[in-house]
This record gives sequence, C-alpha cells and structure tokens, in this order.
Amino acid sequence: MDKTEIRKLNAEFGKIPLEQRAVIYARYSTQNQTADSIEHQYEECYEYARKNGLTIVKEYKDEAQSGTQTLTRDSYNRMLEDSADHVFSKVIVFRFDRFSRNLRDFLNDEHRLNQNGVKIISTIEITPEGISGKLIKYILMIAAELYAESVSGHTSAATYSNAAKGNYNGGKVPYGYKVVAEGDRKKLVIDEEEAAIILEIFKLYAEGQSYSELAEHLDQIGARNKNGLRFKEGSFNSIFNNTIYGGEYGYGKGTDKAIVTKMPELQIVPDDLLEKVRQRISENKSLAGRKRGKRFYPLSGKVKCRKCRRNMQIKPSIRRKNGKKYDYTSYVCPNVKQKSADGSGMMCKCKGVILKDLENYVMDKIIRGLFGNASLKDVTRRLNEYILAQAKDSKKELDEQRKLLKKHKDSLNRLKMQKEDGKDGLNWDKQLARVKENILKTRENIRKLRLRRKGMTCTAKDVIQLIMLIKSEDIKRLDVPEIHEFIDAYLEKVTVSNKYIRVTTKLNELVDEDDEYAEAAD
Repeated sequence: MDKTEIRKLNAEFGKIPLEQRAVIYARYSTQNQTADSIEHQYEECYEYARKNGLTIVKEYKDEAQSGTQTLTRDSYNRMLEDSADHVFSKVIVFRFDRFSRNLRDFLNDEHRLNQNGVKIISTIEITPEGISGKLIKYILMIAAELYAESVSGHTSAATYSNAAKGNYNGGKVPYGYKVVAEGDRKKLVIDEEEAAIILEIFKLYAEGQSYSELAEHLDQIGARNKNGLRFKEGSFNSIFNNTIYGGEYGYGKGTDKAIVTKMPELQIVPDDLLEKVRQRISENKSLAGRKRGKRFYPLSGKVKCRKCRRNMQIKPSIRRKNGKKYDYTSYVCPNVKQKSADGSGMMCKCKGVILKDLENYVMDKIIRGLFGNASLKDVTRRLNEYILAQAKDSKKELDEQRKLLKKHKDSLNRLKMQKEDGKDGLNWDKQLARVKENILKTRENIRKLRLRRKGMTCTAKDVIQLIMLIKSEDIKRLDVPEIHEFIDAYLEKVTVSNKYIRVTTKLNELVDEDDEYAEAAD
C-alpha cells in the first residue's frame, strides 16, 4: 500500500486491535463461473467475520484467473505485498482453493504471510491448530491441485477446439477489443475507441517515437489502459508482440499445442504498418547493446546501407598480427548474410566499413562543415541567430495550435449539447468523430512543438563551450558523454556503399555544405 492508503486505513480502523482486523481474498476462474461467484464469496466471508468478531478492512479480488497460477494475479500479489504493512492480521477466503490450487505456491505464500504476522482462514474448511491442522490443510491443497489437473485434462481439447473457431476462452481481453456473447459462446470484437488508440500507437512508433514519448503522448490525450491507468513504457512490448492486431487470434502460446486462427475481422493494424513496426523493433534490438557495452558507439543508428536502406550493424572483430591485437570492428549490412528470394546469391554485397575509420571520417566532415574558414565568433553568432529564429517561429506556431485546440474543444462541447437537445439535420456521430480526430491531431502537433522547443534553449556561453569541446582533442578520441548529444544534434545519417560514404548533416541552415560523395577509406 502507499502511505496515503495506510494512513487512511489506520485512521478508520486504528482503534480496532490488529488481531481483529482482516481482509477478504476472492477469485473465480474461467470454468463455468462468473462475477456472481465473487459476490457469493464476499457474502460468506463477511458472515464468517461477523460470527468471529473480525472487522474487514479491505477486499481483494481476481476475476477470470486460474487457481494454479499466482504470478499473473494482480490483486493476489498486491495482497501479499500489503501484508508487510501490518494493517491486517488475517486473510479470509471462501475455500483454500480460492487462494491457490498449487501446493508449492500455497506453502511459499502462506509462509510469506506468516512471516508478516498474517494467517489464512477458510470459511468452510476449519483446521485445528498444530501439526494435525497443517496436515489437513495440505491434504486439501493436494486434492485441489489434483482437481485442477483433472479439469485441465477434460477441458483442454474443448478449449483448443473453441479457440480454433475463434471463440473467446477467457483471460485478459486485449486492449482494442471487447467481449460479446453469441448464443452460449463469447467472441472478441473490435472496440472502435480503443482501436483508434492502438492504430495511433503503431503509427507513432513506426514514425520514430520512443516508448517514453508514446507514454507521454497517450497521457496527454487522456488515453488509459483496461484498468483505467496510464500507459507505461512497459506496456508497448506486449502490444507490438500481440498477433491479434494483425488479425491472428493465438491460443496456447509457448506450448506445443499452440494454435493461431486467422480472423481478418479482428485486424486493426494494416499489414504494411505491422511490417514497419517489426522492422524497427528488429533494428532496435541490434542497437540495444550500445548503452550496455563498454565501447561507446556514437554512430549507432545513423549508418545505413546505400543499397538496402537498412541500418548497418556493428560486427566486433579482433585480429592478431606479430603478436599484437588489432581492432577491425566494422559496420556491416544485416542483409549480407541473407540469400536472395531466387537463391542465386546474397541479397546485399556491401563490404561494410571499418568502424574506427568511419567515426574519424564523419567527425572530421562535421567539424569542417561546421567551421570551414569561419571564425569562432562568426559561428557563435550564426548558431544563435538560427536558434533564436527557430524558437520565435515555434513559439508563434505553438500559440496558434493551442488556440486551435481550444476551438476544437468548444466545437465538441457544442455538438454534444446539440445532440442531447435532439436537433435534426446532422449525422451527429460522424461530426463528433471528425472533431475528436481534429483534437487528437492538434494535441499531437502541440506535443511535437514542445519537444522541438526543448532542444532549442541555448545561450551564447553554451555555444562557445560546445565549440571549444568540438575543437579539443577529446572530440577525436570519442570518449566523452557530450559526443552522443553532439552527433544527434548535427548528424542526420551516414550512407555506405562499396565505393562511397555520404555524410548528411543537419547543418544546411548554418553553413554551405558540399553534398558530393566522399571516397571511403578502405
């Protein structure tokens, strides 16, 4: 619990002795049970508490969760964590199998609760104190575990058959969908409002936004997950890896019985957009080592193969000559190892380039382009003029977008009021959807402008310090943290072929740059 909740509970129940304070844990699985089962368990637990002089201070429940799995039950794990706060001394369950159907988990988690001074009580299975009570409890748990295995064996075939037909088998509903009943079965259908958020997540990620930027954007537009909470950076891996957004309903993932059912009616994200996201995820995996590795690679993510247009990967290589080690680490195209579709040869024949040579060449190119024959004073003046001009333009644009957002919100409120008044003559749903789309687009423009302005704040002193750093020997050793920021600020990309290297910088507004190809240092 957080401190606020602990204070609140202590204020409300603090005068009641700790040994008389209890919580309820209730759970139902997906096998022939519904939310009504939770209410029935609550009633029995409250009745038990009343008869035994206990006060219920909090309720925990997990819906549509298996008894054999505890790690996936959010409320269950929250209850275990909260036991350490010493706000309650007992956990009341309708039956012990509501707590767990796995003997090992039961023993481990009961021990954890006991360490925190908390006892598990069943309303039905009354167990005496001492070793005899423990034996009875363990026998009950073994019976529950055997029952779970038996149920699993009987229902497995029917469950997989049900999944193969595209029917919903229970569990957590993916964001973007809802469950509807069709006779005695349930099916997933697209939730249009959530689906629009999913599509936007995929589009923004394909355009280059990071997980943190996605989370910030969704928070700004008021998007919330199925639990009504903000999206976190950890939310997006499961979203991008879920095949259902491409119209493939999977069941039994990670087992040898896993099946995938094609369901075009459930596809939210177009195939071309899915491919862009998969490609970016694949490329990011190859760059993940940049922050973890001992060697700092300032050009990672910037070097592209001229033929394939793919990010080139770092291939470490150490060679020995005359008893000495030489670093031949290179940037290579990931398609070099891939065979062409017709099997005639490699997809790409780019030889790559030695990493050290490329880093030195690119850095020299940037420094020459930035300074040329200009004096330090001239460069400082031109940098500041550019920054101030950009900041002024962006401030004006930001104000205009904020006014536009207010206008769209006012339009939305008016349309809602007119719809409630029942005025005829308009397709209200279509008009409301159009205005909501305008609001989303305007908010996204505001977000981008804010991010752009963050990188514009720079004083003359800052510019001089940066230039002095660039002209120092540190910049050529490539071993200072500021290099990464410098590269990101001034380097657009590096294109590599077997004959040429082209360096594309972001200096076009600052200096006149030679756009010709430069010979690669082989």
